[in-house]
Amino acid sequence: PAAKVMVTVFDDTTMLDSLALASQLRSDGFNVNCYPRSDKLAKQLKYADRIGVKIAVLLGPDEIEQGNLTLKNLASGEQKTIGRLSAAEQIMRMLEDIQAS
Repeated sequence: PAAKVMVTVFDDTTMLDSLALASQLRSDGFNVNCYPRSDKLAKQLKYADRIGVKIAVLLGPDEIEQGNLTLKNLASGEQKTIGRLSAAEQIMRMLEDIQAS
């Protein structure tokens, strides 16, 4: 299976958006977890790191409103906000960078 990606859940109002994004990324061929409830981001990221996730996808109200999402490389801590339509391509590129390093 491909390296793991996890979609975070900002709060209860964004849960459906997070689940929909996780589903979309799965259909793009990624091995994706979606955090099961809204919790502090730090707790979600710690959990993601513990289960071997390489990239966390942060999706909060601002990102949803603007049609964006933020990708966070859990190994380096580097993150970038991108347009939602280029998510699959950007995640693939980030995973390739992680595997090359």
